[in-house]
Amino acid sequence: MRRLSNEALNLDFINSIEKDFNERTSKRIEIREGEGVSASIEIVSRDLLIDARLFDLSSFGAGLILNLNEFRKYSPLLRIGKEIRVNIALNVDKKFKQLAEIAQIKIQEDKNTCFFGLRFIHEDNTARFESDVKINPDSIQLDPNLPLAGFAYKELFYKEKAIIRVESISKNHWVLNAFDTEMVLLKDLELRIYLFLPHKDQFYIDAKVTKVLGSSYDSMRFEVFISEIPKRIKKHLSNHLVSTCEVSPLKLRNLGYGVPNITDNFKFRYAKTPQEYDDVLKLRFEAYKRVGKVKEEATHRDMASPLDKLSRILAVFHDETLVASITLTFPNSDSLILDTEKNLKDGYPTSFPKKTKMIEIARFCVKEEYLKSHLVIRVFQHVYRVFAMSDRDLIVSSADDKLLPMYKSIGMKEAGVTYDHPVFKGIIHHIVSIHINNPTAGEAMPPLRWNYLYREMTDFLEKRGRIHPKGFQKVKLSLYRLIGDILAPLWREK
Repeated sequence: MRRLSNEALNLDFINSIEKDFNERTSKRIEIREGEGVSASIEIVSRDLLIDARLFDLSSFGAGLILNLNEFRKYSPLLRIGKEIRVNIALNVDKKFKQLAEIAQIKIQEDKNTCFFGLRFIHEDNTARFESDVKINPDSIQLDPNLPLAGFAYKELFYKEKAIIRVESISKNHWVLNAFDTEMVLLKDLELRIYLFLPHKDQFYIDAKVTKVLGSSYDSMRFEVFISEIPKRIKKHLSNHLVSTCEVSPLKLRNLGYGVPNITDNFKFRYAKTPQEYDDVLKLRFEAYKRVGKVKEEATHRDMASPLDKLSRILAVFHDETLVASITLTFPNSDSLILDTEKNLKDGYPTSFPKKTKMIEIARFCVKEEYLKSHLVIRVFQHVYRVFAMSDRDLIVSSADDKLLPMYKSIGMKEAGVTYDHPVFKGIIHHIVSIHINNPTAGEAMPPLRWNYLYREMTDFLEKRGRIHPKGFQKVKLSLYRLIGDILAPLWREK
């Protein structure tokens, strides 16, 4: 079989759609092994399915890694410009099919792999607008100067949030514009939409992505299907559209609408750029210095860890200000020495699973003015979402005497192992851990705290078959939920 050269492939790519691909890669989310994500290439004409590893993902496209022998076997079907279908499984219950064009092929002989850059094929902007009017003559096109805006939430490794503007509304289909192009959108993806309505309650609408429309570098348009809008939301939405967006009551009646509180201001994402990593090191330096863990001659550069390059650093932003960060390490080998075991004479307790079934969290830092904003709880909820969606069984960390009560309050347990920290001499640290089943069983946790911290994720995992409460545990969780419903004002945010 004719061997394809990197030079020829790259030249073809550069001459064709380099701009589109570079735009996509600037907004990608890197996918690591062990996060429960998989992909395959489907050649419909040949009824052929080729397994691949998902390398990165965005609303614009994806990067796949294919075994070089597999590529050579099917190379006539896998060429630049070829349309294929890629199957993406975010987990065992969330699988998506996406039409794509092969935009880049890079062969790495020394690694026996082939990298594919895919550009997703989306709907045309103009054609969609014209068909929208023809199919839905009663659809409401909203004036961008008098907008209906809000947030769209979705789950992908952790909860993502993007500011959106509603462009048009029909009975069951809305066209939205998202202003965060790092938010990955795929057909059939479920969303939860929170609208900025003049009311103290937090209203949301469940929706499903039906089409990802044309996109630009700064925003992307997509259509969602909404099966039903609750009556309370319809009332406030209708009043808002009439009073603020200048929509006629007649149009609302024709759509069956009738006439008539955002609590999370933080954005979670992984640190990707050198500047963001430098900001993380400065935050670490600031936090460690505040509690006396920094030597006088140290600089923020000394806060770098050898495991940082193998880990994901979850960064929390308030607007554009970094306010918290935590390092998540997914060991890919049992021989990898983790931060929390470096100074353990006998290693981890024998009750711990293999390292490849663990996640280590370390270097948790919060900006001082955000320490009393419940941000610590929010960060751990996001960490637990990542944990719950992976194939790992245990989170391991360490805490000094000051932080130990906080870790215990979120369900972590002491492992009975302590050590004098190798960097911060004289500060005793305790190994703590939490098993995947502990939070979802409400183990050693009062009902209201369980409802606040883990009720949502327990429902999510139980629905998807990740956990199977039985007997006493099932009765206990039912009782906890009942107590939570009765005492909701004490733990639910308004």
